[in-house]
Amino acid sequence: MKVRLAGERDRAAWLRLRRALWPERDAAWHESEVDDILGHRFQRAAYLGLDEDGSAAGSAGIVGFVEVSRRPRVDGCETSPVGYLDALYVDPAHRRRGLGRGLAEAAQAWAASHGCREMAAGAGIDDEAGRAVHARLGFGEVCRLVVLRKSLAAAPNAAAGERGSAASGVTGLEWSTAARPALPSAIPSTGAFPVAAGANGGRGLRLACHLAVWIGGVAALLNTRVWTDDVFYGGVLPLVDLAFVIYLLVMTALLLYRRRTARSDWDLDRLLAGQETAPEATPEHGEDGPGPG
Repeated sequence: MKVRLAGERDRAAWLRLRRALWPERDAAWHESEVDDILGHRFQRAAYLGLDEDGSAAGSAGIVGFVEVSRRPRVDGCETSPVGYLDALYVDPAHRRRGLGRGLAEAAQAWAASHGCREMAAGAGIDDEAGRAVHARLGFGEVCRLVVLRKSLAAAPNAAAGERGSAASGVTGLEWSTAARPALPSAIPSTGAFPVAAGANGGRGLRLACHLAVWIGGVAALLNTRVWTDDVFYGGVLPLVDLAFVIYLLVMTALLLYRRRTARSDWDLDRLLAGQETAPEATPEHGEDGPGPG
């Protein structure tokens, strides 16, 4: 048995094995997943298992596959990032020959080479066979997780928002007191985001830094001499000018972004503070809030 990294040339065989593992998923999902893996080599990878003759041509010689990814965190693990065994499959006719273990080892080697110190995998609570396979590969159970979900009603349109909904208690941007859930006491009600201790001192330091950059940038612009052989005035100061221009462009972009998101910040403020009415419409936002970002 041989194992090698999957590539575009293996798409047909790879998709065949994926459909055997997940027959309930449609072809579009399988194609999308293969495209995502091939397009994000640093975050995801797939290895293919070849039969005894090691054939690399066509799909007949490919009899198993494994998919692995890097995740920022996984329940039960203590480090970050974590390698995650997303899929492991071998054709039934080629099982119990060590190919599954070889594929898993290839996935673990990929995860280790991409900065992971732990490997994780998942199995259904009632999937005893799957848990047994992982146990043979060296995985130990650390926790059992039950995932819950709840459907939410679709967002009301503008007309429905003005009339409100008697069932939900929501009227446009206003929450009725009866419908609004109690907020945890640990959430501050004076701003969109909690303010850490010492934030005022940090703000003063930032203002001082910005002022220093402005003074230095303007002074550099006024003293730059293009047609001179002086290294400082003709070489160093133009670089300072360039950095100052980049700084101005970045700050302008940040200010525009904050103006765009001001209404969203206000909505979060209102939710946390328990306010009941929306602010008056402004020329920037209009009655319907900001336009598409």
